[in-house]
Amino acid sequence: LINEGSLTSGAKLPFVYPIVLYQGTEGWEKGLALEELIDLDGIAPELYRWVPSFEIDLIRLDQDSPRIRPNDQLAGLGLSLMQAVMFRKVTEWLETHIDELNQIFDEHRRLVRLLLDYALRSGAGLTFQDFQRIVEEKGDSNMRYEAGSVAEELVAKGKAEGKAEGKAE
Repeated sequence: LINEGSLTSGAKLPFVYPIVLYQGTEGWEKGLALEELIDLDGIAPELYRWVPSFEIDLIRLDQDSPRIRPNDQLAGLGLSLMQAVMFRKVTEWLETHIDELNQIFDEHRRLVRLLLDYALRSGAGLTFQDFQRIVEEKGDSNMRYEAGSVAEELVAKGKAEGKAEGKAE
């Protein structure tokens, strides 16, 4: 962090928030204490005192609504998309959140692009045609441009993979 310039010498380290985003459909069967999740087999007993000891925050995406702070719009969008992928409702997610994505686009272009890319690649109920329709109908000009770029990249990747498979056969 010091080498990157994001932390000055002598300053305290930034807070680390231990979180697990659980996407399984079965109940969480692991512990919530970090030390319960670390493989300590073969570790010398004298090193145990340095094993981190704190609880993780478990967010189960299989439940109706993950705990999100009301003012954390970006985390809420990301988690709600992950939940939509889990329940194969990405088309509904995009229709519901397209206006919000339009509003944050200028300030958070890279995040919006990442969300659109994840939504389209997820294979969880969002067809290419529905993606195009929703963005064309409800996306502003910046959103339409960015969504078009995401779509073009996926088409190009698909063509390259198809060529590679054809050559392999």
